[in-house]
Amino acid sequence: MTQRTREIEQILSLDVHPSRVVYANPCKISSHIRYASHVGVDLMTFDGVHELVKIKKLFPNARLILRIHSGGDNTALHNFDKKFGCHPRAARGVLNRAKRMGLNVVGVR
Repeated sequence: MTQRTREIEQILSLDVHPSRVVYANPCKISSHIRYASHVGVDLMTFDGVHELVKIKKLFPNARLILRIHSGGDNTALHNFDKKFGCHPRAARGVLNRAKRMGLNVVGVR
């Protein structure tokens, strides 16, 4: 049984079409990726190669957006940029790896 994600369930319950949803949780667990696939949410972010490996195995037809580490605002209460996102200098290598894996990267954010 695929474990549902509350975030995806909530947005779909508002009659938002799955093609308009971006699954951007930075800590995607396998069952949530499978659930996104099951309900047609095929657009998701990724931060690095470790996520590409998981997505390739669980949802190889997903449309992907590389999330870039922006440097962030050091005055922010919660600076998630220190934890999430691909460093800009690593982006080319990560994108090349996605290409070699045959994954569909549709954007960079």
